[in-house]
Amino acid sequence: YAAGIVSKTLYNEGKYDNALFYYKILENVAVKPQSIFNAQLGVMRSGFLIEDYVIAKEYSQKVLNNNSLSNTIKKEAEYSKGISNLRLKNYNEAYPSLKWIVDNVDTEMKSEAKYCLALIDFELNQLSESEKGIKELLKIKPSFYYWIAKGLILQTKISIKKDDLFQAEQTLKSVIDNYPDDTDGIKDEANA
Repeated sequence: YAAGIVSKTLYNEGKYDNALFYYKILENVAVKPQSIFNAQLGVMRSGFLIEDYVIAKEYSQKVLNNNSLSNTIKKEAEYSKGISNLRLKNYNEAYPSLKWIVDNVDTEMKSEAKYCLALIDFELNQLSESEKGIKELLKIKPSFYYWIAKGLILQTKISIKKDDLFQAEQTLKSVIDNYPDDTDGIKDEANA
């Protein structure tokens, strides 16, 4: 009981590394299935937020293995699993979760997942598949400017790999001239 209270309190205070420690204790001492599930969910969330993607990936799968999973928690766990595997460069493991997000979510998360799938194709040197993914990203409604800009910057990298420097320059110029936010790093990335 104490581990449950302490872990939840630390998590709510944004002390995710400390919360992670107590969620793991809770997982080991809990008897009720709901308490064990809550502990695993807490470990997944805390691990993801402190960018410990090994733990986040492992506990995402534990959360996904729960039979009484709500759709909201499933979205979160698939997202955590996909992004964690992407950050760990486990592209084959990341792909199914990111694809599930694209097929089952209609929020900004969908645009991010679509971008990540195009990025995986780029990293695997599947340039035509990556370009196809970017085109699909640009068609997603509602549009999220951040992910559109990230997709266009990725398109620039593809153009450079294909030695189409004119197209690369024009795409970057479009991002720099038209992107509405000067504070989120997109323009800096385009300029770099």
